[in-house]
Amino acid sequence: PGSGGIADPQNYVFVGKPNNSTDAEEIIVPAIADRDYMVGNPFPSALDANDFINDNPHLDGTLYFWEHYGGGNHIQADYQAGYALYTLSGGTPAVSHPDVSNIGGGTKTPERYIPVGQGFFVAADSDGDIVFSNTQRNFVRETGTSIFLFGDPVEGQNGPESTTSNPNIDQQLDDSDLDAPDMREKFRIGFDSPSLYHRQLLITVDPNTTFGIDRAYDGEIQFGPQEDMTWDMEDKKFVIQGVPNIIDVTEFPLVVTLPQAGPIRIGIDALENVDTETTTVYLKDRVQNTVTNLFEGDYEITLEAGDHYNRYIIVFRTDDNDDDDDDDDDDDDDDDTTWDEDEEIDGGSIGTDDWEEEEEEETGTGDDNDTNDDDDDDDDEQGTYNDTSNDDEQGEGTSGTTTNDEEQETEEEETEEDTEIAIQEENVSLEEETDLTSVTVSYNTQGKYITVTKNERNNITNARLFSMLGQVIQQWKPETGTTIIQLPVSNVSKGPYILRLETDMGSFTEKLIIY
Repeated sequence: PGSGGIADPQNYVFVGKPNNSTDAEEIIVPAIADRDYMVGNPFPSALDANDFINDNPHLDGTLYFWEHYGGGNHIQADYQAGYALYTLSGGTPAVSHPDVSNIGGGTKTPERYIPVGQGFFVAADSDGDIVFSNTQRNFVRETGTSIFLFGDPVEGQNGPESTTSNPNIDQQLDDSDLDAPDMREKFRIGFDSPSLYHRQLLITVDPNTTFGIDRAYDGEIQFGPQEDMTWDMEDKKFVIQGVPNIIDVTEFPLVVTLPQAGPIRIGIDALENVDTETTTVYLKDRVQNTVTNLFEGDYEITLEAGDHYNRYIIVFRTDDNDDDDDDDDDDDDDDDTTWDEDEEIDGGSIGTDDWEEEEEEETGTGDDNDTNDDDDDDDDEQGTYNDTSNDDEQGEGTSGTTTNDEEQETEEEETEEDTEIAIQEENVSLEEETDLTSVTVSYNTQGKYITVTKNERNNITNARLFSMLGQVIQQWKPETGTTIIQLPVSNVSKGPYILRLETDMGSFTEKLIIY
């Protein structure tokens, strides 16, 4: 206490028995909903973050680690520090906290194993106990998979090098060596702000997730620097996002916040287990109507001040996307977030003009062939009539006239048949259109479900609920054979949505508000 430095060394003693028994009682910390708690690894060995998250379902599933990566004193304004995040999708490094110096970014990324003495924050979604159990303990050295996020890195912390010179310990395997390798696709998107600090966003492909908000997989950030970029999910800001695939939904919106205008950069920080031969990542700027291939270079611009929602979108294109483009074009005409068909990708246009020119060429070739065939037929018919007239001479000329009359009657009959067929086809088309337009959609506020009423002839094969940004929020496989279908949406947030129905007669899209 007091001013000035401490000249004499200080000795601090921790009294108590380490929690080092295999049958030790669980350590319980009572928690109340909507509160944050600072806890830490209480064991003299590493703590498995995945086990801890799964054993505490009443927590939101995100672990927040404070990293003090710069600044040489304890004056808060001089701190260079922030919170790194970890979920079951992976970890992201820290970025400057708004209450400290907005300079730089974190140097360490939290991994699965939490080292001895490492503290972290958790948030409670509901009342319950925060449980630390011996089953969450593992023997893992403080190396690449177990990183202490406060203070300078120790030798070997960023790689497989040993932290000890004892050869017997060096040769001993730890529990992390028995873990199956994480082969999930991970995309790390980087953002550099005008104040020169760095934010990294993570998107992980995991079959255990959905396109909505998933506890323990999606990492929300409720505090951050004034200059920041995050994922935009249901009007909340996230740093980590888990998705089941990048094929069904290919676009993921961002939020960029700047208090003052300045230059920004958006690019790829790192890729893990991504096949760059079949997958490409683009950044779509909806204001400038541009698309940047982030594999070829970063996106840079001097951006005006403000909260930029709905402007920037990360877009994934895979070979599977390309194969399905033709089938999805008609369904996506009304979707504001669909890929612009007139944009040029990799130097080649994917616009509709090329398709129209090909169709015109095919149609033109077909017309020429048909015309030549008709001319040949006319010549043959004309020659036959002339031969008949010459053979029968002038007195027999009425025979040729009779033949022409019969042909004319035949042509009239064929024309009448074609007209009847056309009318029948038009009637069928009108019936299909009537079946499709007879679909009605309404929202039941008491039951919290969407009611779809349809014609008996029109079966609904698939129903999907989209956010206004094009993300799939929920989907159903309705039962056939009924005219009234109820789609439950009790877990869906309030707001406007788009319901798309795939039917035997085509696609039906309806905008509705859930409240």
